[in-house]
Amino acid sequence: MAIKPISPDEFAENVQRVLDAFEDGVFDVLSNTSRVVAREAKVKLQETSPRSVNGGEYAASWATAYDKKLSKEQMSDVFKVYNKKHYRLTHLLEHGYIHYKTGERTGQRIHIKPVDDWVKKEYPNRVVGGLQEEGVIE
Repeated sequence: MAIKPISPDEFAENVQRVLDAFEDGVFDVLSNTSRVVAREAKVKLQETSPRSVNGGEYAASWATAYDKKLSKEQMSDVFKVYNKKHYRLTHLLEHGYIHYKTGERTGQRIHIKPVDDWVKKEYPNRVVGGLQEEGVIE
């Protein structure tokens, strides 16, 4: 089979078309994976957050949101998981604090760090799996 010679312009167009398809596949995988892992992290936080005697409003108020500013900086979709109503409590519950009346240190209720560690481990694995499914990498 003879190789057909092509012009430099045709070569550049073909390379650009392949790179565009590669970029679209990678962006879709990153975007979908970010969204799914953020939602799963929210559910995990809702399940593992401490609940008060009054009904657990803190645990129920975890949410996810698309971060437009970070997405522009990262050139990829970025989602954040945060506590909508009780954001001031997250640090106090996670790390404990000194009680203002008794002066004693309260206990830590570690519930964010395990989910954060899970996200840091799970996200790259899912990205690689998604890229393999798309045929972008082997």
